[in-house]
Amino acid sequence: MKRIFFYVFIVIPALLNAQSQNPPSLKWKQVNTEHFRVIFPTGIDDYAKETAILLDSFYVADTKIFIDNRPKKIDILLYNQSVVSNAYAALAPRRMVWYLTPPYSPYLTLSPWNKVLGIHEFRHVTQYAKMNDGFTLLASKVFGQYGQAMMNGWAFPNWFFEGDAVFNETKYTNSGRGRMPSFSLPLRTIYLNDQKISYEKAFFRSYRTYYPNHYYLGYHMVTYINRHYGEDIWNKIIYRTSLYSYWPYSFERSVKKYTGFNVRKTYKKTFAELDSIWNQQLAAIDTTPALIVNKRKRTWTNYFDPQFISDDTLLVLKSGFDENTALYYLLPNKKEKKIREINGENISYAKNMVVWTRYSENIRYAEQSFSDIVIFNLKTKKLKQITKNGKFLTAEISHNADKIVAVRYSTNLIPEIVILDMNGEEIFSYKGKMSEYFMMPTWTTDDKNIIFLHSDANGESLLMLNIDDNTLKTLIPAQWVKFDKPFCYSHYVFFNYDYSGITNIYALDLNNSQIFQVTSRLFGAIQAIVDKDSQNIYFTDYNLKALDIAKMPYNPDAWIPLDEVEQNTVDYFKSPKTETTLKNIDVKFASDQDSNLQVSDYKPIKHLFNVHSWLPFNIITEAAGLTIISDDVMNTTSIMLGLGTLPQANIFTFDANISYKKYFPVFTLGFTYGQKGVILDSLKDDSPNANIFGYDSIANWSETNLYFSTSLPLDFSKGIYYRPMNLSISATYAKLAHISDLVINSFTTNQTLKLSANFSFLNRKFMNFRDVAPRWGQYINAGYSFIPEISNIQGNMWFVQGELYLPGLLKHHSIILYAGMQNNTPNTDGYYPFYANISLPRGLDPTPYINITKFSVDYEFPLFYPDLNIPYLLYIKRLRADLFYDYAIVNDGIINTLKKTYGIDLVFDFNILRLNYISFNAGFRITAIDNNKIVVQGLFLDIPF
Repeated sequence: MKRIFFYVFIVIPALLNAQSQNPPSLKWKQVNTEHFRVIFPTGIDDYAKETAILLDSFYVADTKIFIDNRPKKIDILLYNQSVVSNAYAALAPRRMVWYLTPPYSPYLTLSPWNKVLGIHEFRHVTQYAKMNDGFTLLASKVFGQYGQAMMNGWAFPNWFFEGDAVFNETKYTNSGRGRMPSFSLPLRTIYLNDQKISYEKAFFRSYRTYYPNHYYLGYHMVTYINRHYGEDIWNKIIYRTSLYSYWPYSFERSVKKYTGFNVRKTYKKTFAELDSIWNQQLAAIDTTPALIVNKRKRTWTNYFDPQFISDDTLLVLKSGFDENTALYYLLPNKKEKKIREINGENISYAKNMVVWTRYSENIRYAEQSFSDIVIFNLKTKKLKQITKNGKFLTAEISHNADKIVAVRYSTNLIPEIVILDMNGEEIFSYKGKMSEYFMMPTWTTDDKNIIFLHSDANGESLLMLNIDDNTLKTLIPAQWVKFDKPFCYSHYVFFNYDYSGITNIYALDLNNSQIFQVTSRLFGAIQAIVDKDSQNIYFTDYNLKALDIAKMPYNPDAWIPLDEVEQNTVDYFKSPKTETTLKNIDVKFASDQDSNLQVSDYKPIKHLFNVHSWLPFNIITEAAGLTIISDDVMNTTSIMLGLGTLPQANIFTFDANISYKKYFPVFTLGFTYGQKGVILDSLKDDSPNANIFGYDSIANWSETNLYFSTSLPLDFSKGIYYRPMNLSISATYAKLAHISDLVINSFTTNQTLKLSANFSFLNRKFMNFRDVAPRWGQYINAGYSFIPEISNIQGNMWFVQGELYLPGLLKHHSIILYAGMQNNTPNTDGYYPFYANISLPRGLDPTPYINITKFSVDYEFPLFYPDLNIPYLLYIKRLRADLFYDYAIVNDGIINTLKKTYGIDLVFDFNILRLNYISFNAGFRITAIDNNKIVVQGLFLDIPF
């Protein structure tokens, strides 16, 4: 159990965060208020002060509903080196991290980015504070922040965490996601098509049926409860859930106690009410007819971002359950042809050139990432990256295919409209201000002006930039109704607009500034383009099985003027019981305290020690004792201190492990010292030599272990390929002293030094949602260890192993070819048993060996997706299989032995109880051994037992 805890909660998070640091050259500053410490890189002082004022203002507004358990002061780290638009609030260690580059489009918010992050992420901070009560408080006393984090995840569904935070961002801003019709679009489509989605399928999701993530489910569930019972009911639900958080259904029982209905019934009532509201909304709609031009879909599949080529041929992006995002030709008669996979979300086309932006990371420091412009030539099939280490959010090629316009953000958070030539040389730039946001630039038909989305504290507007005289013209004044994806044709600007309450396509007449509704589709329409030859409008249409490409005639006379369009937006967050809280909507950006904020230096080295958790056992030596865990908030230093004891054998040890990750190599130093021992007899007795525990044969010695390693965890991932690499060198020194007479002859040496080197590299395509293994890739792992002549034991060991991933016969089927070899070479004076890096063929009992050469082949594939639910206990999502054949030649130091096995693994992927943070798998393995013996083993987490 301790080993499982160690790997799940210590090793795996450490590996995932091993590269999550900023470049060491950054200098850090801080701003302190009563409730927050804002830590930020130099150069964004004003942004940091504004953020601090915003947070203090929001602290007062949000904590009014939490009279007790108000959050203690917390660190907020502002990261400006990344192109990621995200943030998180976390425990172990407790902090908030914000990535300051705003989204490339207004799909998340129209409000300033730091305002939305502050409201949403601080809500998680207040949630954590309120949840630290009852049994959860006891767990946090015993285990520290690990204890609270585990109980929070055990007791509360993730849809509540995010649904409540989305509600807050909606309530306290003019443009949170809950105010956008596009946010309810997936659920509205599912339920209006009368899909029978159980709560468990919505909660755990499915490989067979699409359901959006927990943000969507959570927002609609939370707002339903708020509308009918008031926001303050969550105080009671959270308190009671935390009081009994050890019970896996504590949240469900608490919801039932205070609403009268359990969560499953609340889910049904939520969407029964919404189904009625959505049907009323659709009743007044006159649907615009259109023809779907892509082929019929069997599974959830998106066709989107159409670009016209010629003769009814479109270039589109396609993605879904069966395929990663890829470029396709959409040909007449609903035929299609795949071009290549890409990792972009928006493309632009002109004269055989396709442009998009491609994400990559610093090979060592993952908190620094880039988005660069690439050009793909459809004729030559050549891909060219024309920028390097840039922060370009979107890119549009001109109609003449001679230049590209893009939005660029620098680390000082200043937005720019830039124009580049086809080699990436900058030929024009227009800079905004730190408090402005530029999005989705596009060319006018004559390539003389740039039209782009603009947002600030006043909302979203549409602007036109004249690139000859650098002047701006406002086309649509600032407002709080989202519009997106502008496209110019003739004297019209087409764009997606949420005006009616359902996202559809509208057009702005540049001659008279009049706006028209172009489409009126039941579920939503976006991304319009016009084919000037056929005079058709192509657009992306939302349906039950995701996005389709549709077309309709280009006929401005049939469009509806905006003043004749009925607004029918559903404000899910509003109700008489919540109306009073909406008065706090204007969270201030300035206050009289502004002049009192002082910026000072922040020295990370002074904050390396940050104890956040402790465990009542020693996870380093896996013995009874105590482990203290420390991580600084910038993830550069991790420290574990352990005390271990086994009183029956008079064992006591002190352990320390420190890892420093700031610089290019990661340095790790470990130290263990203490009294060790072993019980030599298995029975207690009453002999005169027996100690107080009843044993008379206890051997003792003192042992000192020193471990040092340096590693280079690099990541060369780019495009559709994941490419992590690691090179490490380590040394382990062990010295024994004060050896008792009972075992002195059992030790051949009293000191040992082991030196090791290891290299690994993986190159594979990103996996699809339904894939059970990579369908293309390579993996290699090699190492060498030896014992120098410092002791009576010497020897060396080397190993090399590799895998080749190939596509199987059908989609989501994978072939894995494996080869590996390990060689141990002892000398005549002794032998050191090195760790076995290459396992024996499956089904065989592990036994010591000197050398091994092994080959294997696996064929992995999904069998079916049962979506089988046993209420409150088990939800089975998938059954998958692995046909395998293993062949090995093993040498035990005397002779070579041939080992062959073959068989099948049958594994179920499932969720248990109410845990959807973690998916489990279990099954069984049937192995035929070369002597015709059949072995059946159980499997859990793909590990046999």
